[in-house]
Amino acid sequence: MRVLKAFAQAGTHYLLRTDFGCKDDVDTGWITIEAESESDARLMVPPIFRNEARVMKLPNYTADELKNIAE
Repeated sequence: MRVLKAFAQAGTHYLLRTDFGCKDDVDTGWITIEAESESDARLMVPPIFRNEARVMKLPNYTADELKNIAE
């Protein structure tokens, strides 16, 4: 609930981009966005969580790329 309360206080623009794990007792929210850099992505996180947020790239692969990776 801490995450939901913080996001609600930060504004609805954060809520529209966030998936929450609360219904499975995971007190976490995930924001999936496109950004130019890690610092730009971090700015999309409510200020109260920015320092502890994990920012990562989520690449997409074609079937051929996955096949080459698996070999």
